[in-house]
Amino acid sequence: MQHRKRSRKAKTSSGTTIIPGRLYLVEGISDEYGPVRLVEKANGRWAAETEYGLFPVPANATITECDDHSDHAEAHEDHSDHAEDSVADNPRHLDEETHWATLSDKLTEIRDAVYDVIRGRATGLYLFGRGGTSKTYTVEQTFAEHDPRGYVYHNGGLTPQGFFELLEENGVNHADRHLIIDDVYESVASNRSRQYYLAALARPKGNMERHISYTKQGVRKTAIFRKGIVLISNVGLEEHKSDVLRAMQDRVIVLEHDPTDAEMWALIYHVAKTPERVEIADYLWDVCAEKQKRPSVRLFVDKAIPLYESWKAGDSRKHWKDRLRSVVARRAVEAHHAPTLAEHKDQMVRLAQQAWESGSTMTERLQAFEKLTGKSRATAYRYWKELGFVAR
Repeated sequence: MQHRKRSRKAKTSSGTTIIPGRLYLVEGISDEYGPVRLVEKANGRWAAETEYGLFPVPANATITECDDHSDHAEAHEDHSDHAEDSVADNPRHLDEETHWATLSDKLTEIRDAVYDVIRGRATGLYLFGRGGTSKTYTVEQTFAEHDPRGYVYHNGGLTPQGFFELLEENGVNHADRHLIIDDVYESVASNRSRQYYLAALARPKGNMERHISYTKQGVRKTAIFRKGIVLISNVGLEEHKSDVLRAMQDRVIVLEHDPTDAEMWALIYHVAKTPERVEIADYLWDVCAEKQKRPSVRLFVDKAIPLYESWKAGDSRKHWKDRLRSVVARRAVEAHHAPTLAEHKDQMVRLAQQAWESGSTMTERLQAFEKLTGKSRATAYRYWKELGFVAR
């Protein structure tokens, strides 16, 4: 990825000159976090640096330089030691290259831990951190690289009996596959489940063979398990109420994945390789700033991109930007994006093509066009002529 250099002084869209290292009051952010330093993103956008991480600055926010003798500045001085530690520990130049490198280092740590499980150096890994930060993808990618047929993935919801049967199946005919169990929090809700997990993750003497048993109505059943288990969760072991489950940390590798917001934006822009998807990422940045939401790859890949593609295909009448604002806010919001003339024409062309392809007769196509657009027969013919479907 090419590093984009920028000048020592830069201006915001409102014309405010930003000088690195100085404190500024940013509308919508400083009211809660006080004076902030501003860092420029690779594509010219700005982020406010707070003790809780980076927050994108809304495009039209008012930015004023902080007076060194103001109450805000004095309040900042009271916490200067903490702020300096934060900056020293988390240098944020906010260029994609730097933060992609630091994120890659964290993902490498996950890969190394997973590889230890694959090679039998550890019976298990408990990987936790907030959702949408590439935990599951990195784990599966590592297995795909080193042992593509040697694992079973299960996405949560395992009952005690379901987990026991999963262990039992792995012992039949020495199938011996590693287990990846995602969203594990609910799967360990019962005491019996927790006992099974502890037994399956024990480190035996000699070989890796563990026996997990239970007795029901006088009949004893035993599962033999020889491989490792990767558990993925949004919460740490210390947050579980069970002392039994917290004891798991003595048996497995425990790793927290907590990338910074800047690293998540670097990952999002790394995924957004085309100009079209960079546009989507740019608008997601603005919406996260407006709604004060933290970014995640899941929000970009599973929400923003499908909303854009739905709008582009003509399957949604509401503009994708307005729908994205509703998704991020988790409630319906008032539409405020008026499509440009070019956007409107592009969408009408897509709908005209969709209507034409949906029918086999002209009557069916006209009915489809009217249903999709609410426009007249004459409008349909005009766009079909542009597309070359009917004679001019």
